[in-house]
Amino acid sequence: MTDTWKIEAAALYLPIVAATILLGWLVPHRRIRIGLVLTCGWQAATLPWVNLWANELGFWTFHPEGSALFGMPLPFYFGWIILWGLIVPLIAGRLPVRHPMWWVAAGALLLDLLTMPLLEPFLILGPRWILGEVALLSACLAPALVLAHHTFLDQNPKVRALLISLAFTLLTLGVLPFVREPSMATFLGDFRHERTPWGHLSNLAIVIILGVPAMAGVREFATVGQGTPIPFDPPKNLVTTGIYAYLRNPMQTSLVATLLVWSHYLQSEISLLLAAAGVIYSLGFARWSEGADLIQKHGVRWQNYRNSVRPWLPNLFPCEQDKASVIFFDLRCCPCREVARWFGKHQLISLELADTATFKGPPLLRVTYRYPDGTLLGGVEAIAAALSHLHLGWAWLGWLIRLPIILPLSEIAFGNAFSNRSRCELDI
Repeated sequence: MTDTWKIEAAALYLPIVAATILLGWLVPHRRIRIGLVLTCGWQAATLPWVNLWANELGFWTFHPEGSALFGMPLPFYFGWIILWGLIVPLIAGRLPVRHPMWWVAAGALLLDLLTMPLLEPFLILGPRWILGEVALLSACLAPALVLAHHTFLDQNPKVRALLISLAFTLLTLGVLPFVREPSMATFLGDFRHERTPWGHLSNLAIVIILGVPAMAGVREFATVGQGTPIPFDPPKNLVTTGIYAYLRNPMQTSLVATLLVWSHYLQSEISLLLAAAGVIYSLGFARWSEGADLIQKHGVRWQNYRNSVRPWLPNLFPCEQDKASVIFFDLRCCPCREVARWFGKHQLISLELADTATFKGPPLLRVTYRYPDGTLLGGVEAIAAALSHLHLGWAWLGWLIRLPIILPLSEIAFGNAFSNRSRCELDI
C-alpha cells in the first residue's frame, strides 16, 4: 500500500465518517438539509475549475494514481465536496456565536494551511500556493457559506436563486460534459483552435440567447415567488408574470435547447444525454409531482393558468393576469413622458400606465414598475419588466436587459435619463 493510496483514502473516508457523525448527532432540520444539498452542489460545480486554473498558474499540482477530474483526484474531489459542502456549513449553522460563517471560514483556511504542505509528493505546492488557497476560499467556500446562511434562514431569495443558478449552469455546461476528458487543459487548448474566433463567439451567443428564458424564470421565481427553482426550495407564491406569462416551463425548455446546442458545439454525447434527461424529467417526475403540488396549493388559479400557457412553446403574447401591473412615469420629465407615449402606442396586456403623482406611498424618484403583489422595480429594470406586457420579441429584449451583468451597465448608461431631475417646461 503506497503513501499516495493512503492519502487518497483518508481524503475521502475521513470526511465521510465525520459527516456521518455530525448528521447523526446534530439531526439538522429541513431548511439546513436543503442548504447542505445546495452547498454540496456549489462545491461540485466550482472545485474542478478552480483546481484547473490553480494547476495552470503553478499554484499546485496533483499526482493521482487513479481517476481524476480536471486534474483533481476523485477521492479528493468528493472528499472536498463533503468537507466544504456539508461539514463546514453544518458546523457554521450550529455555532452559538455572531457571524459564525466567518469563524468557520477562518477555521477551514487554517486547516488547509496546516494539511496541504503535508500531502507532498502527492500534492506539489508551488511558491505562490497561498494565492491559490485564497482563490479556492473566495470561489468555493465563501459563496457556499453565503448560500448556506440564507437558505438556513429562508431569506434573501434573489441571492439564493442566483448562486443556485450559477452552480447548476456550471455543473451542466462546464463540468459534466468533460468528465471523460483525461486532460482538461489539453482539451481546451486543442478545442480553442478547432474553430475560428467567430465560430466560438456565434455558438456562445446562441447559448446565451437560449439561456435568457431560464435566467428570466429564475429571477421571476425569486422576485415574485420568493423562492428558488429547486423543487425542494420552491416559490411560496404562484408565479404567472414575466416569462411565465408566455411559457409555463421556461427553465426546462431553455435548459434542453441550450444543451442541444452545447452538445453540437462540444461534440459531447454527455450533453446530449443531459438534454434527454431534462425532457424525461419534465414530462415525467416534474409534470406529476409539481403539477399535483401546485393544484393542492393554488387550485383553480393554477388550472386556469395551465390551460392558457403552453409548457414548451411560448405564446406570442402574454396571458391575462388576475390583476394588472402598473408602471409609473413622472410626466413632468421629458424622457419619461416619451417612453410613456411609446408604451401607450402599443397593445398592453395586464399593464396600466400611471403618473408618479398618483402613487400612494413615498415619492417616486424614478420610473417604477409595480407587480400585482406590490413588488416594486425602478429605473431601467422597470422599463425592461414592462416590455413583458407586449409581444414575445419585446419581452425577450426586456429579459435580456435584466440579466445580472447587462442591467447594471444599462443603469449606468441610461439611468440619468429617467431620473426625477430630468425635467422640462413643455406642456403635458
